[in-house]
Amino acid sequence: MKYLDLYEGYLEKRKYILKRYKDAMVMLDKDEVISYIKEHCSEWLNNPHIIHRGIYEDYDYFYSKPVKRASRDNTNFYTILMDRWKGYPKRSNSFCCSSNDPEYGVYNYYVIPEDGSKWAVAPTTDIWNSFDLGIFNISSDHDIHYLFNRIKSISINLNIDIKDDNYKVFKKGINELETVISGMTNTAYRVFIHEYRYDDNLSSSILNILRNGNLFETIEKIVSPDNFKLFDWNQLVDYVKHGTVNHEVWTDSECIFIADTSKNRKLLKENFSNIKYFQTRF
Repeated sequence: MKYLDLYEGYLEKRKYILKRYKDAMVMLDKDEVISYIKEHCSEWLNNPHIIHRGIYEDYDYFYSKPVKRASRDNTNFYTILMDRWKGYPKRSNSFCCSSNDPEYGVYNYYVIPEDGSKWAVAPTTDIWNSFDLGIFNISSDHDIHYLFNRIKSISINLNIDIKDDNYKVFKKGINELETVISGMTNTAYRVFIHEYRYDDNLSSSILNILRNGNLFETIEKIVSPDNFKLFDWNQLVDYVKHGTVNHEVWTDSECIFIADTSKNRKLLKENFSNIKYFQTRF
């Protein structure tokens, strides 16, 4: 029943997030979108680069500002930790994009930021694979969600609710987990591991760290900005143009979104004929 409640909560969250995204969209016609770019996006025009974002809906072009977001498909523990990174755009209130390559299986859009945008850059293509989990003795095939899903499983089986939408509540839940695990007798500890089959490398590592009372500190060290970059628009373009890796990037800037279609490529090429980038790229 606990897992059914979790799944139903996930479906409600997904519907709520999609509604917020749509409510924030302002549909534009082609004259409005070109006028807006000329007036508000001079940094992009002076130093153009195509940033991509995949969206499940099919539109021509629209304006939008970020809204409070959460992962539609997984937990958000890493997001509430990343939101505390000093100077970085809040992950929970940003557009998540791709620095070079379009996404597959969705409608792709060019993302054009307003002037003054800030960009966070992950070291890899996907944020999920951007953290070093070596301390948990698991293979590189496993990502950050694998870690947090296992912590969530342990908490559910101990009837401890750890929330993924509030930093203080999350920290309190982890501290409660530490108190319960560290307070178990050796016999009770072994029975718990056997009952829920927590004898794999990841579970053993988590439980050992919980037993020593420092899981939260360990998680905060892992989910740190050490391997990430923070750029303005021109710094971002310089970094991704000369790199060999496609990066997940995110910004809290208001943006214009233009569908990646032959019609819209032609629109950009014709209206910005003085910009070499559009004549050679398209």
